[in-house]
Amino acid sequence: MTRQEILQKVRPFLAAGNGQNTYLGVYLLVHQLGWTPAQALEQVVPVEVPDPEGGAFNFTCHYQIAYLHIEYTVMEGYVPYMGAGVTATRLVGVDERFLPYLDTSGWAGYLSIEDGQEPEHIRQLIREDYKTLIPQVVDWLNARPETAFISQ
Repeated sequence: MTRQEILQKVRPFLAAGNGQNTYLGVYLLVHQLGWTPAQALEQVVPVEVPDPEGGAFNFTCHYQIAYLHIEYTVMEGYVPYMGAGVTATRLVGVDERFLPYLDTSGWAGYLSIEDGQEPEHIRQLIREDYKTLIPQVVDWLNARPETAFISQ
């Protein structure tokens, strides 16, 4: 198979939103195309779920890789004494079977959203923030026997 054919077959795995399929796509990029784990993880596509009761600024994006779940929640709301605004939070979870091996407590956080930013700009901020977590994700994948083969 050519590199282009491999990429074409792998893209659905990277956009699946299912941790095992996403991991399989990353694995194939690393082992079939010779990419680094970080390069492969940058190709993962977030799954976006709009809030049915909210507007353009109310949605959730998540990345799921193996047993790791990174979720961003964006919502518009009212803050007392400050007025209306948009907030974006990042939560990171892991399958409970792996909690002893991964402390995700320091991974949660807020993204800096300025007044007047459009939803597409906020989506770009989410993608950039996810990229900052990639080194930690690679370390976690390499620390687990089930996923350590990613770097070999």
